[in-house]
Amino acid sequence: AQPYTSHGRRITEDVVRITWTAKTPDDMLQSAHYDEVVLVATTPVQAGTVYWPVRQVCAEGKNDWTEVPTAGQKLSDLQSPAAALEILPTGGAAAHNH
Repeated sequence: AQPYTSHGRRITEDVVRITWTAKTPDDMLQSAHYDEVVLVATTPVQAGTVYWPVRQVCAEGKNDWTEVPTAGQKLSDLQSPAAALEILPTGGAAAHNH
């Protein structure tokens, strides 16, 4: 909600949604295949898990991968879990700064 500075640039807008859509039937990803979407982002300073809801739509139907575990619940216990990114605490032998 507030502008901020990142790598010497003033940021006034953030991306909040990414959509990949096939433009023609030939562009559609066949069920026997998979693809990757590469995203470059700044991670939160605080350690913890960030969940990314995903909506998957295809000719056969759709699935919303949006479930987030409650306290004490495992991600593997969910039927349609959101993608999860675990942010580790800084420090230790592997720590580095950019």
